[in-house]
Amino acid sequence: MTSKLIVELVNQWAAYETERPHPSLADFCVWYLARQPASPAFGDDLFDRVPLNGLLGKLLGRLGRFSELYSKKALAGLGLHNVDDMTYLHVISHLGEPTKSELITYMLSEYPSGIEIIKRLGRLGLVEELADEADKRARRVRITPAGTELLLRSYERLEQVGHISFDWLAEPEKRLLAGLLQRLDDVHSAHYRQTRSAIFEEVYGNLLAQIKHMES
Repeated sequence: MTSKLIVELVNQWAAYETERPHPSLADFCVWYLARQPASPAFGDDLFDRVPLNGLLGKLLGRLGRFSELYSKKALAGLGLHNVDDMTYLHVISHLGEPTKSELITYMLSEYPSGIEIIKRLGRLGLVEELADEADKRARRVRITPAGTELLLRSYERLEQVGHISFDWLAEPEKRLLAGLLQRLDDVHSAHYRQTRSAIFEEVYGNLLAQIKHMES
């Protein structure tokens, strides 16, 4: 039985090499796993009867909702309205003193909702606004000492959220999933500024052309 599995593995590697100009063991593992048949979570769900992209969209959406639910409960005890409040604090701390526009764009937020979050954090004394010396029309934001203290406490809570959200997977599985999701995030982040104000038909045409170019 073992010899048959070894032969199958060699055959799979041969098929993989025909598709990859620069083969590697790590990439082969991803390639092989990606070709295993998926087991739909809900066999009678409408989304499971449409192409695989529909299933991916459904599952990613549901997982995001679960994570948001756990995070909101964890952060409520710290006085934060939702996970966006904490994420804004984290990004402000990371970027230093971004303008409001830079911050909202980085967060992939709509401008009105982003402004409301910044105002709410300001009322709580967690961030403060300051003038932009280079552009008198712009305003910058920075985290306050109280905001930094609360942010550090929130990290502990979200670490607990991570345990109950993702520790159902083994460490290698998490690394594989993270690598695949990071690739998608990198692609969409690179196009976000151009697609944000475009109509869907324009977005679809531009991105589909790049996908076809990648496949060729």
